[in-house]
Amino acid sequence: MSLHRPGKGIPLEDEDASRLKFNEGLDSMSETQFALSISETNALLRNVRNRSNPPKSTVFSKTLEYVDQFTKMRDEGQLNDARRTLSKYNLHQFELPLLLNLLPANVDEAKTLIP
Repeated sequence: MSLHRPGKGIPLEDEDASRLKFNEGLDSMSETQFALSISETNALLRNVRNRSNPPKSTVFSKTLEYVDQFTKMRDEGQLNDARRTLSKYNLHQFELPLLLNLLPANVDEAKTLIP
């Protein structure tokens, strides 16, 4: 089944994460753009909050509260090391943050959790 993009006559194909088939947003990301794990998002938002003029919006506060609740790695050095290590395995840019979010104990658990 194809979906149509609102306001445009271009049909969107069905996404299928198990086959790493995504619509243009995720597939068209450049090398300088990448998906973040929850822990990486937490680190980024904390850095923004610690600036001299942090955002004071409710959305920012609630987002930080959410990612803080589910963060598994708080040390930025560990996060960078983990991303660098996983990057060596030629993973799709969608899979890497999932592994950082889930932190599976072994390969079999990772294969079970991530299609």
